[in-house]
Amino acid sequence: MREKRPASKTRTVMYAFESNSKGPALLDCERVLAKAKAAGIVTNYDDGRDNWPWFEAPPGASARELRDKFLQAGYTIRRL
Repeated sequence: MREKRPASKTRTVMYAFESNSKGPALLDCERVLAKAKAAGIVTNYDDGRDNWPWFEAPPGASARELRDKFLQAGYTIRRL
């Protein structure tokens, strides 16, 4: 049987978002990202003052769930 390779601690994915809304913040990015950082989901982030938030995280289900939270709040993926 093949041994399972341990997850990489250096490989990360980056998600950056933008808002086309000129109104109030779509999501409390600072709170959401700080909570994710404390939980160990996110390795680096910037709340973007709710304009262009981004985060880096190891690839996996937790990062995708956080990404989906932003998308459901009305943000779109920012093309860098």
